[in-house]
Amino acid sequence: MDVIDILKDLDSNVLLNLNSLHSPFFDDFMWIYTGKLIWGLLYASILFIIIRNNGIKKSCILIFSFVLLIVIADQLVGSVLRPMFERLRPSNLQSPLSNYLHIVNNYRGGRYGFPSCHASNTFALAFFITFLFKKPYLSITLFVWAFINSYTRIYLGVHYPGDILFGLLIGLGTAVFVYLLLKKAVITTGLSEYTKDTNIPIIMFGITILFIIFRSYVTFI
Repeated sequence: MDVIDILKDLDSNVLLNLNSLHSPFFDDFMWIYTGKLIWGLLYASILFIIIRNNGIKKSCILIFSFVLLIVIADQLVGSVLRPMFERLRPSNLQSPLSNYLHIVNNYRGGRYGFPSCHASNTFALAFFITFLFKKPYLSITLFVWAFINSYTRIYLGVHYPGDILFGLLIGLGTAVFVYLLLKKAVITTGLSEYTKDTNIPIIMFGITILFIIFRSYVTFI
């Protein structure tokens, strides 16, 4: 058995162990958490602090950089790497693991899952905002958000841990790349010192989490 086979076996075993830790409450929690629209308040609050702290020209450049960040992270994974590696999702019915996984709401995702788009997109955003604003509490909040978002994919059985890890690395690489481009387009020195209201995304994250817990609890009982 070579190193690749050992890593694949490890990846599968870790997935099966983590995926086996489930309950009706967390089925609903993870299902709601992994959605994109549920985080509308968080995204809107990030947009708010960008516009609140910068002029029109600089805000437009910053907003464009966020769009570029997500487009690169998402398309690199979805349009380049997944077709290249063609690694079936563990939940795919053709995967030998599919019969051993806990699947929620019969959701199995697309055909291929390496790397994870959820991980690449959310960690790209977390790293990029950390580079921009350098606010510890905001950074911690966004990394917690990205970590749980990525874990939901394992809980739902649609990604291996390795998919998540490589998605995280792609998110980091994309964030570094776009940040370096941004530094050439606009002066970012002092941005973190003058940025106000960075507690708002933290509050929006907390409100959304409480809402998800409430919804999951109501469904559970």
